[in-house]
Amino acid sequence: MQEKPVHGMHGSWFTRPKFSLELRCNEKGCSCDKERHRYPVGSYSKINRLNQAMDILQSAWAEDDYLLSQYTGEMKARGKAPEELTRELKLNGCEIKYAQHTLKTYFGEVSTKIYNERENIQARINKGDKECVEPAPIDWENAPNEGIFEQHRYENESRSYQMCMMENEVARRDNEFQKELNEEHYRELKRNLATLERPRIKQR
Repeated sequence: MQEKPVHGMHGSWFTRPKFSLELRCNEKGCSCDKERHRYPVGSYSKINRLNQAMDILQSAWAEDDYLLSQYTGEMKARGKAPEELTRELKLNGCEIKYAQHTLKTYFGEVSTKIYNERENIQARINKGDKECVEPAPIDWENAPNEGIFEQHRYENESRSYQMCMMENEVARRDNEFQKELNEEHYRELKRNLATLERPRIKQR
């Protein structure tokens, strides 16, 4: 039975592997028997988790095709397959189930975050710098008290102006950094989707 598409990814990537172990997951990761997948941690943990799962799904299915061909050959030749081969198939099947679970659970949330952040960053860049008001020159001829108050005013306005310019520079750098990072996540997402949106082709 053909699986339904998952967030635009073709259902053939989400069929159950023929061999596997029971997959157990919590907020920290997933495990099959003694094999564990710990979720990445940090600011971009879910994005890294998603991209990792998309890579694993592709490589694990390719490995499954290879191991199954060996298993079929052993069964035809000897009527049984080595226990180690069966064990490898089950562990690899767990890799597939882990990737499937992760994508089903997090793809919608994470992909939306990547797309929205892409728009938000560009909006901040388009908005440009906030306006910084330069200090008005001191009118020494008309300033009372030998311009003491005017000098204090000028110094305060100068500090405010310099602080404003510095904040603009920091904001520009941060926006460029965030844009570059988001572009990396966006390209990785699109690269994997280009494959996963198409039917899975079994490796011979």
